[in-house]
Amino acid sequence: MDNTKFENTVKQAIQAPNGLAGDILSQKIILAIEQKKRAQALMRLVIFGMLTLVFVVIGILDWRTEVQIIANSGIGQILSLLFSDFGMVTSFWREYLSSVAGSLPFVSVAIIGALIWASVVSAYELIKNGLFLINNLHHYEKY
Repeated sequence: MDNTKFENTVKQAIQAPNGLAGDILSQKIILAIEQKKRAQALMRLVIFGMLTLVFVVIGILDWRTEVQIIANSGIGQILSLLFSDFGMVTSFWREYLSSVAGSLPFVSVAIIGALIWASVVSAYELIKNGLFLINNLHHYEKY
C-alpha cells in the first residue's frame, strides 16, 4: 500500500475532527506507525545480519571437515566409474546406485545443505529488510 492510500485509510479510521487539528493528529499517528515499522525492520535487519554471519562462519569452518569426510568415503572413485565406463554402469545400474548410496555420507551432505539453506534464507531476509529501510527512509523525514 503506498503512503497516500495509507494516510487516507488512517484519517478515515480514526475519524479525527475536521481541520488542522485532525490533520496534525492523523499525521502524528501515521508517523508513529511508520516509526514502529522502521524500528521492527531495523531489529530484523540486525537479527538476520547476525544469523547470516553466524551461518557463513560455521559453514566456512565446517566446510573443510565435511569435504574431507566426503573424500574419504570413496564416493569419488565410484563417481569416476560413471565417466570412465558408462556402458558398465548402465548394465549394472541398480548395483551402481546401491554402492553410491552405501558410500555417500548422508549426514555430511545434509549438514552442508542445511548450512547453505540457512545462509540463503537469512541473507534473503537481511536484504529484504535492508531494502525496506532504504525505500522508506524518505517517508520519515517528511513530517
